[in-house]
Amino acid sequence: CPPHAEDDWLTLEINQIRFHNVKPCARCKIPGIDQSSGELIGENEPLKTLQKYRRGRHLGITREGQSEIFFGSNFVADLPYQRNTVTVDDKVYVLNIRAM
Repeated sequence: CPPHAEDDWLTLEINQIRFHNVKPCARCKIPGIDQSSGELIGENEPLKTLQKYRRGRHLGITREGQSEIFFGSNFVADLPYQRNTVTVDDKVYVLNIRAM
């Protein structure tokens, strides 16, 4: 799929578990910090690049979150939770996509 395709995925299924896209995921600085030393890695990447085109205002988000940097989406599983698990290499089936 193309970069950032998950922005438009509304519902998906993995291992018979259905997930719903509830909101874009605001990124913190954790991916750019060495977890052992607490020091910044490099030049604040990937946030430095993402801030150029993935801020809330670029995605149509107004008020709160307008200046936050977004990458990925938060998906929530249907309730009640099933006993199935999601593992590496499970197939992802996109069931519904936001109309353009």
